[in-house]
Amino acid sequence: MGSKVAVTSPIPAEFAVADINRLLFDLNSAFNPLHPGCQVDFHVSAVKDGYVFLSVALPEGMTRAYVTLLESLNGMIRCMDVKSRAVAAQSRVHDVNEREDIDARIAAHKAKVVARYDGYIADGCDSAEATKRTNASFKCEKHPWASYEVTKQILREAGKFRKSKKRG
Repeated sequence: MGSKVAVTSPIPAEFAVADINRLLFDLNSAFNPLHPGCQVDFHVSAVKDGYVFLSVALPEGMTRAYVTLLESLNGMIRCMDVKSRAVAAQSRVHDVNEREDIDARIAAHKAKVVARYDGYIADGCDSAEATKRTNASFKCEKHPWASYEVTKQILREAGKFRKSKKRG
């Protein structure tokens, strides 16, 4: 009869393949250094100038699982970084486009205010009456920017209230 040779696994019994999932996913025991049953030994040592030296002591059988965990976390963080950059770039593009659209609407409104004011002045209204009528015309349209103060400010910026200098 042949002799039987006992096969020993390089992985200790407490870290058998069936237990790797427990070690990786049960945060209450495997990787929590404050848990009394923690099988992973963490060390933090001060070096100098505010730097620290971190070390992790693992059982031999757990090295590959731990490195795999770190690689997958690294891949996940890279993926999240790429996606966050893409989202940030898209939001900047949308913000620029929206800002351009808003600026165009404001410019168009200002041009309409000035044109209507000039029309009322051409009809013989004085400046105060032309301003009132201009504002009233936008209020009749229920325009969201139809207020006397806004209309007056637009006309002031356009230089409509400056008195012409008479030479003589």
